[in-house]
Formats: sequence, structure tokens, C-alpha cells
Amino acid sequence: MLAAAAVSTLAMVPVIGLSGPASAAIVQQKCSTSQFKVLKTPGDDIDLALAFCVQRDSTGVFRVESTTDWRHGGRVDFEKLELHLRLERYDVVQKGTVCNLRTQVNNVVDRHLCQIPWSSAAPPVTGDR
Repeated sequence: MLAAAAVSTLAMVPVIGLSGPASAAIVQQKCSTSQFKVLKTPGDDIDLALAFCVQRDSTGVFRVESTTDWRHGGRVDFEKLELHLRLERYDVVQKGTVCNLRTQVNNVVDRHLCQIPWSSAAPPVTGDR
């Protein structure tokens, strides 16, 4: 069995301030380019592609959304594989979540969406993982 405490990459930190029209939809979004990471295993290595966006709606609340894609050549058996996602203001965590990727990666499902719930943090905010 393999264990990975957390998936981490260099932080790409989109910054969002306030401005935009009034509606209950997402009115602003800043996204990172995909970052790639290889998890070495005794069997098939796992290639991860991680991208995330900071979103703001018209009421002024924010969230961070991360998409993780992966591929591997066969069955893997992680005991733990987590993605730690944070909404930050000046490098201080305002809200965070941990998404468990273990089951999906072990069973070859190739995409996972992780989201921090909407937060009323004051701008500017960034996303990090």
C-alpha cells in the first residue's frame, strides 16, 4: 500500500479584488495554468495535472475551485491521497478544505473537482494548495 500525505505544488495565486455587475452568478474568475506533478510508486507512476480558479460572485463572496486530472498505467493502492486547498488573504488562510483523492485515483477515475465553500473574506484574496 502507498501513502501520500498531501499533494502539493508551487502555488499559482490568482488575485481578485472587488468590482463587477450585480447578479447571483459568478462575475469574476482568475485561473492558474495547469501544474504537473509525478507521484513515484513501486509500480506505475501517476501523472497529475492540477489547475485552480478563484471565483467571486456579485454579492462579494469568494471560493476556490481546483480540478485535478491524472493518469497511470494500472491499478494503484494508496492508503491516503489528499489535496489541501486554501483561500487566503495576504498569505493568511481564510477558509480551507481537504479533498480525498484516494478512491478516485485507486480506481482510475481520471478527474476530481474540489471546492472551498463560498466565503465572505475581504479582498484581495488568493488561492493556494
